[in-house]
Amino acid sequence: MAAVSIGLRLEQREQGVIARLPHRDVGGRLVSCFQEAGLPTPRLIWESIAGGSQSPLWRLSAMTYQSMLPQIARLGLVTRDVGDPETLDDRLVAAAVAVRAQIVSKPQSCAWIIRR
Repeated sequence: MAAVSIGLRLEQREQGVIARLPHRDVGGRLVSCFQEAGLPTPRLIWESIAGGSQSPLWRLSAMTYQSMLPQIARLGLVTRDVGDPETLDDRLVAAAVAVRAQIVSKPQSCAWIIRR
């Protein structure tokens, strides 16, 4: 089985080493990426995780906010209406229960080919 990895590439330029990262929309361009690499059109999966108030995505959202909070504070973007970051996951779940909400993750994509 052949695999294609679209990841970090380093290029040597006059000003030094430059990191070339894939664009954030690469998941929506997997067919063209494979074809540009000289490979056949891949098989694709595009999926999201969804759930109700019991979903772990609420906690993941709160943990993501907590981990980004130092940078958010450095940029001066912290708002007081968010409240205590340590209780954010409980408050998100309580709010979801109150309005019978659901949560959906960002889509994840996967592409592959099989060479025989």
